Amino acid sequence: MPTESEKQMSSIESTIVRVVDNIKKSDSDSWNYRGLELSNEMLVVLISHPNIDKAAAALDVSIGNLADQKDIPGIAHFLEHMLFMGSSKYPGENEYSKLIEGNGGYSNAFTSGDHTNYYFDINPSLLPEALDVFAQFFISPLFSALSTDRELEAVNSEYEGYLYEDGWRFLQLEKSTSDPQHPYSGFAIGNSESLRTTPKQRGIDIRQVLLDFHKVQYSSNRMSLAVLGNQSLDELESLVMKSFNDVPNKKLKQVKYPSDPYGESKRKTICYVVPVKECRYLTINWVIPDHKDLYYCNPESYLSHLIGHEGDGSLLSYLKKLGLATGLVSGERNVAPDFSFFTVDLILTIEGLSRWEEIIYIVYQYITMLRKEGPKEWIFDERKNFNAVRFQFREKERPNYFVRNLAGRMRDYPLTECLSGDYEIREFRPDLIIEELNEYLIPSKMRVFLLSKEFTSIATETEKWFGTQYKQEYLSEELIKRCETCELIPELHLPKPNEFIPTDFQLFSKEKHSARPQLPIKIKENESCRLFYGEDTFYRLPKAYLYFELRNPLGSADPLHCNMNALYVELVVDSLTEIVYPAQLDGLQYALSAIKYGINLTVYGFNHKIKQLLETIINRMVNIKVNPQRFEIIKERIKQSLKNFRRCDPYKMADYGVGYLTAEHQWNKDELISCIDDITAHDLDSFISRMLTRFFTDSLMYGNLTKDHALEYMSLIEQKFQEKGFYQPLFPGMWFNHRELTLPEEHRHLTINWVIPDHKDLYYCNPESYLSHLIGHEGDGSLLSHLKKMGLATELVSGEKNAAPGFNFFTVDLELTIEGLSRWEEIIYIVYQYIAMLRKEGPKEWIFNECKNFNAMHFQFREKERPDDFVSNLAGRMRDYPLTECLSGDYETREFRPDLIIEELNDYLIPSKMRVFLASKEFTSIATETEKWFGTQYKQEYLPEELIKKCETCELIPELHLPKPNEFIPTDFQLFSKEKHTARPQLPIKIKENEFCRLFYGEDTFYRLPKAYLYFELRNPLGSADPLHSNMNALYVELVEDSLTEIVYPAQLGGLQYELSALNYGIQLTVHGFSHKIKQLLETIIDRMVNIKVNPQRFEIMKEKVKRSLQNFRRDVPYQMAHYGVTYLTAEHQWNKDELLSCIDGITAHDLESFITRMLTRFFTDSLMYGNLTKDHALEYMSLIEQKFQEKRFYQPLFPGMWFNQRELTLPEGCNYAYTMLNDAHKLHAIEIYLQCFPQTLENNALIELFCHFVDEPCFDQLRTKEQLGYVVSSGARRSRGVQGFRVIVQSARKLDHVNQRIELFIDSIRDYISNMSDEIFKKQREGYMVKKVEIPKKMHSQGNKFWNEITNHQFCFDRPQLEVEIIKSLELKDLVQFYDHYISLNSMHRRKISVHVNPSAIALQGANDKKPIADEENELPSPTNEDNAETIIEPAVEPIVKLTEQPLIIDPITDKDSKDKVIPEKQINLPEAEWIDNVHVWKSKMPCYPLAQSYEKIDIPVLCKL
Repeated sequence: MPTESEKQMSSIESTIVRVVDNIKKSDSDSWNYRGLELSNEMLVVLISHPNIDKAAAALDVSIGNLADQKDIPGIAHFLEHMLFMGSSKYPGENEYSKLIEGNGGYSNAFTSGDHTNYYFDINPSLLPEALDVFAQFFISPLFSALSTDRELEAVNSEYEGYLYEDGWRFLQLEKSTSDPQHPYSGFAIGNSESLRTTPKQRGIDIRQVLLDFHKVQYSSNRMSLAVLGNQSLDELESLVMKSFNDVPNKKLKQVKYPSDPYGESKRKTICYVVPVKECRYLTINWVIPDHKDLYYCNPESYLSHLIGHEGDGSLLSYLKKLGLATGLVSGERNVAPDFSFFTVDLILTIEGLSRWEEIIYIVYQYITMLRKEGPKEWIFDERKNFNAVRFQFREKERPNYFVRNLAGRMRDYPLTECLSGDYEIREFRPDLIIEELNEYLIPSKMRVFLLSKEFTSIATETEKWFGTQYKQEYLSEELIKRCETCELIPELHLPKPNEFIPTDFQLFSKEKHSARPQLPIKIKENESCRLFYGEDTFYRLPKAYLYFELRNPLGSADPLHCNMNALYVELVVDSLTEIVYPAQLDGLQYALSAIKYGINLTVYGFNHKIKQLLETIINRMVNIKVNPQRFEIIKERIKQSLKNFRRCDPYKMADYGVGYLTAEHQWNKDELISCIDDITAHDLDSFISRMLTRFFTDSLMYGNLTKDHALEYMSLIEQKFQEKGFYQPLFPGMWFNHRELTLPEEHRHLTINWVIPDHKDLYYCNPESYLSHLIGHEGDGSLLSHLKKMGLATELVSGEKNAAPGFNFFTVDLELTIEGLSRWEEIIYIVYQYIAMLRKEGPKEWIFNECKNFNAMHFQFREKERPDDFVSNLAGRMRDYPLTECLSGDYETREFRPDLIIEELNDYLIPSKMRVFLASKEFTSIATETEKWFGTQYKQEYLPEELIKKCETCELIPELHLPKPNEFIPTDFQLFSKEKHTARPQLPIKIKENEFCRLFYGEDTFYRLPKAYLYFELRNPLGSADPLHSNMNALYVELVEDSLTEIVYPAQLGGLQYELSALNYGIQLTVHGFSHKIKQLLETIIDRMVNIKVNPQRFEIMKEKVKRSLQNFRRDVPYQMAHYGVTYLTAEHQWNKDELLSCIDGITAHDLESFITRMLTRFFTDSLMYGNLTKDHALEYMSLIEQKFQEKRFYQPLFPGMWFNQRELTLPEGCNYAYTMLNDAHKLHAIEIYLQCFPQTLENNALIELFCHFVDEPCFDQLRTKEQLGYVVSSGARRSRGVQGFRVIVQSARKLDHVNQRIELFIDSIRDYISNMSDEIFKKQREGYMVKKVEIPKKMHSQGNKFWNEITNHQFCFDRPQLEVEIIKSLELKDLVQFYDHYISLNSMHRRKISVHVNPSAIALQGANDKKPIADEENELPSPTNEDNAETIIEPAVEPIVKLTEQPLIIDPITDKDSKDKVIPEKQINLPEAEWIDNVHVWKSKMPCYPLAQSYEKIDIPVLCKL
């Protein structure tokens, strides 16, 4: 050991035995070092520098888990945890952590086989205090009994955290299957079983074991201390002597371990291991001698360099060419003094797994080649020289890691070489290399481990501590013999001399060493690239860092492109392995990665040959050829990685989740997995060309290079790509990053308001009605029609906003497109162009008369309203009109007053009197003002005078003109029915059925109005076959409606309406209104459905509209989200919003055109025609539809299996499922509790409806009025897909745990409420419900909908109310109690509960006042794709305005004694623990389904099912 600079201390300095001032360091290292040996034999290294950000210290004890008592595994690790729990001098359990963490520091420790290492960093000024506290742990630790149990839980938690990590599982399996007499076979971590349960059973005091282990194994002569501070070396020395001199020296010897941890019986074995993740590994282990004392020869380094080489002729290169492996790691694994391992670890392909014996043979072929070639000194010298270079230009580590690693190796090397020891290779010892090859790396001494999920069926053994499944057996003697006599092959050979070894370490900067790194500057920018350059004047190392982002969002346009981007990158990296591996060996590295915006490339290391490496990489990127074999292997590897996402550490998943949720858009793992199998090599070739044709390069070049170097490297890239015809400029709109989600509610609105006079006294003239009719018109020549053609707006509403006596407002409200938002001034100008046209044309009496006639017709055939709505509206308008006209006032338009219209146009609807409101999330960054009451962010400013003047002098354009006379005004109000007025509506009958359609007809003999209601369901489940088709179905419907606007708007003015909607089962069309011209409207709609042409501009606008609607789901009212949530969860299958959003961007106009043809080629039509029409009319209209579709060769019969409805999941008895959803717009919570009961039958319906009738009022009274849980409170029966149950909904500001408790307490009280009811009250309430049940809907439309629901639900019970009332008559109190006890009671084993909890997300809680972007949170559960009439809510539905005042009542719990006395007591009931649903798809896959509800007539199976 070097002694030349060691100083013997005088008796005054007797606490220091030795000082080492000549510690070897690199020329670039400005830190000062001193080695010490204290009189207690502790080794110390001091590190000093005045300019450090953190001080740090580490103490390493040369003892670890190999010293555990065999019967108490994990004790060394447990002691590591307990040591920090206070000392005699500093007894506070958290005194140390408080000091460290409270002063910007960090502390930790670890236990390995033969080391236990404790370390911390802290603010440099507090190092003296921290060292003293730290030292006391090694002088007089308390091992407090109070801390023991608690810290044991921490050890167990650490163990549980590793339990499903394959690395830990494999390591423990290797140990557990080693020689059981060797300490290596122990369980290192420890858990509650090994440290608490087993010792307790055996009467062992675990604290005493800790004390004994510390006493026997911890001694200063086994300790090494490293201290880094900004104090001088002498000051640091003084601090160490003061604090650590009293650490007791027990003169313990260095522990020696047996040299063979495997033992003879464990060699030549193979373990077939089942991993947690999807992976395939082959590991070969050999036990080798511990050569730590010969560190300067290091024969293992020579062998690992060659066996782990990846260049030409290497083991990995050959295995990759055979398609057997994708990765290889080789080297020494140093465990403890006296033994080590040499390991070859391979990542296998699917093919490689099946040919593992062949791979082992090839490994030995390579080892045989090494024996034959013999050790080469030139290879040794290459490694020696490069190690010297690495040490010379070693970069600094984080302070705590630096001292931790230094303390850990201080006893492995002489103190003079404690820094350089890991790099020292100075003596070439071929004899040691040959010995290792000939005596240790031989077939008879190997152990093999083969990991794959393929072994699940054969793995019959289970490792004790981690539960790893495995099977161990001996390798075949045939394989061993074959490996001992390998044949050499030319494909395996030594590497060539390395061309990438740097030799020029010149520093280019002429600047002096700066106090801080210089900031980068921009030195180049054009349409193709932007380059930043930063000169290094701080680190002063011959290294450079080149960063490139090749931006083209095509790489993440959809999951398919995202996968292809990843495949391209992986194939480039794979193909570069052999070429760039020599560069990587000698200090040059690169990283190529697929990112959202394109591709990232980083090249870094010694700058001498960095250009050579950069050029190599770019050449391969440009000229890559997709090798089919490698393509399939890489594709499978990416797929495996995607599948393994859900087996990652939970905290990593959470971190990914936050990133995913806060991204404006990002494809999730399921989406990527869903399409990767479909990608072909040809697809990838095509993608690469498209990807590289157009991109923008952002670059930073930083370090030891000049501006000229940076510009040269940038030009090299441009040249290489342009030589291949790539690298066109990126479109500007593709350049920007994705944004983080912020404020709720996606919309873009432009509102123009004018104050106008109050003309209520001239209600019979109503000039505002004339103007709103024209400005809000949607037909040809209208304002909206022109704006839609320009792609600026999608909707327009215009009219009077009656505010109060004395003033009114006139409003034009427009929903804008994205383009429209950027051209809002132009839109305002167009509005005034339309107003200018109205002034020029002047008021037209024929238009006034049309409106007057419309109003008279609407009044003449007005349908009845619900009684409460009717009287509410009537009372509200009684003082606006003479009492003689209190019913007709709203319809009275009898006097044409052009002067009032002209006055309004000339004096009020003018530019100088307008106010404009522009609403969009785009204004978040400029909205600097906040409205007081609702906290709305806004910015107010004056409109430009230029705009005002322009609007005052508008030019007229021919596109804006008055509408033509309306052809759809009905004039024939004849009633076709010859029947007398009947007491109830007649029931529909089936009048036609074939393989194409089924038609029900219902003649109106009750309402006696000249109106008809035509319902059509075009059933083809292709419209929801996957999220893509579901979106295309919605887009088709939106485009048909959009294209019909101008044509059908006159019909809508004339009392004819239609609704077209996309359903799970296809498309629904309803046409209704005055029957005179209903056929004309029906024909117009069907013509457009059949002949629709997809206009690209309108397609993009509609796609954006549909997408925005999907995005806004999380801003819905919370109780509606909860309601949707239960519907979604109980559905057999339904696409969620995330699934729909994931694929909408990828849909093209061409895709949609293809979909329309496929959608309309094959479907079945169910129809109901009800109202003022004859059977012949109904048959005629049905034939019209068949004819229109068949003319286009559409309308083939549907396959029978596509006809049936979806089913409802059957929840298991005794279940208590719960699911959480997050709402981004409301600070309120909501919960829906659903107790699933039974299928729909007449008897079941009657029972549950009567029960709900009795419970409704008490529920509202208790939870809403008395307890004030929330404004929205409702209970009732919920029906969906033929299944029904009882549900309660509450929307509340209170936490849902409390709300859930109060609802359950109420449900618990229902039994007493019903049981204690007198027979008289029961009969009165039952009678009341029966009356309500058979009440006839007031409107013909409502009655038509009831009949139609029976048809779409395939139940056909048109006289349901009367049949169920007959059953209700026979129900008694005992029936309700029995129903409650079986299905509702908390104590019932048959109860089946599912609840959806809607909570405010971080965005909602943040509120509109805080402009910081907030992370969006995961919400797997969406609303249903569409409303299919699949669910029926029995009265009372969630209609709070029916029962509640406009604002919630405020009940004073102190003064409102009567109310308080009746509140259910504030008690807690023991609720069963909820089982939270995390993955809906997996959860659903475990559930059976109810059978479909059966028809009440033998008419539910159409003819097509009988063919």
